[in-house]
Amino acid sequence: MEPSPFARYRQRRPRLPLGFWLRFAWETTHQRRLAPLIRHRLKEPLLVAGLEHLPTTGYFVLAVNHFSGRAALDAGAAVMQAVGQARPDALSHTLFIIGQRTRSTSPPPDTPVRRFLNWIYQRWTHNALRIPFGGAEPSLVGLREWRKRQQAMFVFPEGRASIPFRQIRPGAGEWLSRLEMPTIPVAVWWQRDGGWQVRFGAAIEWATRTELRDMQLGLAIAALLPPELAPDWQSTLKRWRALHGVSTPIC
Repeated sequence: MEPSPFARYRQRRPRLPLGFWLRFAWETTHQRRLAPLIRHRLKEPLLVAGLEHLPTTGYFVLAVNHFSGRAALDAGAAVMQAVGQARPDALSHTLFIIGQRTRSTSPPPDTPVRRFLNWIYQRWTHNALRIPFGGAEPSLVGLREWRKRQQAMFVFPEGRASIPFRQIRPGAGEWLSRLEMPTIPVAVWWQRDGGWQVRFGAAIEWATRTELRDMQLGLAIAALLPPELAPDWQSTLKRWRALHGVSTPIC
């Protein structure tokens, strides 16, 4: 039997040391800084490319593939550790956009565990914004709140986590194009023989036709990934490259 093309990207993450949870508890109740959490979370090799594409000043959006070969939190930590090499000022002020599934029937019970989790979220509202999703559509209230925030931002435009990069959530490209800051495509993955890999692409130059923007966003991220991690995008990438005579999409 042929091995899975994702085998080298998949491995259960070792249990986090007690030091991380102690640091998380301290930051939650005190200064709420991201940089110390990232340092405690990520202890593995990190290979970074494309940092020159990050703006040297001002805000920006990081549009990242939702890699989950080990854990989505680790993928986020890898990206932010890479960002810190060029823009350390952004580490403590980045806003993470978190998709929150909502039930179509009754609301979830108000349990002590849920109240505790909500309290933690409230402590981190400077760095986290939940966008409720009911079916396919996000909350308009959440999207408006997102648009009002003046911070560097981190978003997984796929919505659902998986090892291979799948389709962009409908409307994600159009929404990001309306934010008054550059969108930087980012690819992140982990592999057994190389540790964490992070690649930044050039800021997307959005098409005038809004219906093309989801495709632009997907192509920009897929072009930064190894082909086996973006199998659904390879035929479209091939056509794009042939049409434009370039090795990577210029979006």
